[in-house]
Amino acid sequence: MPRTEFLKFAPVFLKSDMYRALERLVPRLSGTILWSGRAAWFVPIETQRLSLEEFSQAKHGAPKMTEIVTYALDDGIATLTMDDGKANAMAPAMSGALNENLDRAANEAKAVVIRGRKGVFCGGFDLKIINGDDDAMKTQMRDAGMTLLKRLYLSPQPIVIAVTGHAVAMGALLLLTGDARIGTAGEFRIGLNETGIGLSLPPTGLELARDRLAPMVLQRATINAELFPPEDAPAAGYLDRVCSPEDFDAAVKEAAQSLAALDPTAFAETKRRVRQPTLERIAAAG
Repeated sequence: MPRTEFLKFAPVFLKSDMYRALERLVPRLSGTILWSGRAAWFVPIETQRLSLEEFSQAKHGAPKMTEIVTYALDDGIATLTMDDGKANAMAPAMSGALNENLDRAANEAKAVVIRGRKGVFCGGFDLKIINGDDDAMKTQMRDAGMTLLKRLYLSPQPIVIAVTGHAVAMGALLLLTGDARIGTAGEFRIGLNETGIGLSLPPTGLELARDRLAPMVLQRATINAELFPPEDAPAAGYLDRVCSPEDFDAAVKEAAQSLAALDPTAFAETKRRVRQPTLERIAAAG
């Protein structure tokens, strides 16, 4: 990628909006001076390289969160597709993008479909953050994820989870929030692998598992970190139906349309009554 070099003492005259934009790059850039009565940016020698892409992002803002979650509305059904080009990790940007699009769907849609891209639904929390040293970022990611789970679990709108591939850890917990969970057949794995990677299930995840998973697999699924192929996921409680790849999209649409046809007030109130006790147990567990 071509890079623009700033000389050590060369002034860069700034308009107010550009000044604020470049401030976002601190500590990459630092230090302002007055040059002939105008504000300028002084670039220290150790940080004198700045790519044009980075400058553009600083001026215009980083890519919008919604770019990793696309939104489509068709006949009253909002489809939110996660695709970060990697594992669809539930980093703060991903949970933020989902929330942003759920806000939009609340005003436009009768039902919501959440899906990933082919082969990957969601690979869980971002391991780079989990294994990093930024404790504040870890807390932010975890709290945002748990808040999203509770929002989906008690959503007054019908939520269809369309499982396009691997769904592990936080990805598997998303399945437990849905009103209809449709999976595609394939060489994928679904499950809560937290104890296998040195993590314990938080109260929100544990109570969702207790509510939605089959009692006979609960301990295997949570304590033993057992992962399930799609064909075994309905019996375990992760999915309601598994389809061939050819029938998958039609099955998802059918499920969404069926839920959207229900009386919205009766649906929301009945769902609240059924699921509120689980949220109360989560709150009691702290």
